[in-house]
Amino acid sequence: MKYLFFTILSLSLFFSCADDAGLSLAPGSSGATNGSYSNMLVISQHLYVVNDDELITYRIESDDALAEIDRKSLGFGVESMFHRSGVLFIGSRERLYIYRLNTANIPIEESTTEYSEFDGIDNCFSDPVVVEGDIAYVTLATDLDAGCGFRTVNELRLYDISDLQNPNLINTVEMEEPKGLAVSNNILFVCEANNGLKIFNVENSLNVIQLYHFEGYRATDVIVNNGVLLVVGPDNLYEYDYSDLNNVFLTATIDL
Repeated sequence: MKYLFFTILSLSLFFSCADDAGLSLAPGSSGATNGSYSNMLVISQHLYVVNDDELITYRIESDDALAEIDRKSLGFGVESMFHRSGVLFIGSRERLYIYRLNTANIPIEESTTEYSEFDGIDNCFSDPVVVEGDIAYVTLATDLDAGCGFRTVNELRLYDISDLQNPNLINTVEMEEPKGLAVSNNILFVCEANNGLKIFNVENSLNVIQLYHFEGYRATDVIVNNGVLLVVGPDNLYEYDYSDLNNVFLTATIDL
């Protein structure tokens, strides 16, 4: 019963199944029940929306009407947004933005981290981000079909964000077309576009340990909730029980 309930709940929050962009409402503070491609978040009676190049803030009025109170221009190719403890982490094809919400719930920029060190690549990445503790987890996957140079970059990055104004890259893990991801209690779940799901122990950020690889299907994003894991692909939903990390297993497959 808990699996069916979680699937219904997840579907109500999560709409990015077949493409690499999502739309989710997240009343919670951590984003734990969101997909990592969420582009809408509800926080403290405010709605935050990212489109391709902007971050827009709305106040939710008593009659549920929306009043725009702030609009900020960002760089091209904004794809995702994650919230943790009053801070927004925004992933784009070019950079990672960090914004803190002030006392009026207006986002104020803390930092911008560029992904410009790769020669021959025009920063055409898929770039979702999730956060736990002082670590931000980012996946980069080069989109060669979009004319993004002749090199491929497919990797998981770990940033120390203890200083929000100066994120520091501390580790990189090579992957195969990494897409959406989620983290809970030092366990990281990462989708690989055509290579299923990988699960890592990230308790030691400098020594990321792969625990599982469930392969044989396509996966774009993942959400977690109290020992239950939902992996979203273009054709199916895959539900896993990970309450016992020594025995993670598939509980259901649902056709879309």
